Amino acid sequence: MIGDSPCQIIEYRAPFKSRHGISLALIKGRDIFNNKIIETRWSFTHHAMVPKVQFFEYSLIGIQDNNYLILLNKNGQTREDINLNKEHLSEITKKIIDKFSQGINLIIQTIYVLEIEEFNDFREELD
Repeated sequence: MIGDSPCQIIEYRAPFKSRHGISLALIKGRDIFNNKIIETRWSFTHHAMVPKVQFFEYSLIGIQDNNYLILLNKNGQTREDINLNKEHLSEITKKIIDKFSQGINLIIQTIYVLEIEEFNDFREELD
């Protein structure tokens, strides 16, 4: 976590001394949900929060007019609360709509962090 954002660490620079003699490291991360780059200096005397990240897979059974996905989990339950309207995933969204309209069965992967779940990726379902 960098600030309030769950991030994937993409760069870590070795510790250096601040002007007050505190050991700091420069940490750069990419926000999991919107791909924004966040940078911070982190003191070695502080603890870092590491959120639990979970991935789930669903079969795509439909796309509503408002771009909400109709998903089916392994237990046969459906859900309709995952939206495709994510600016940073616009290319993936176009591919999902194109492949689904061609009749290709798709598996949608979602990422769940800090009680937020969004679609992350997709793949073609193997028959």
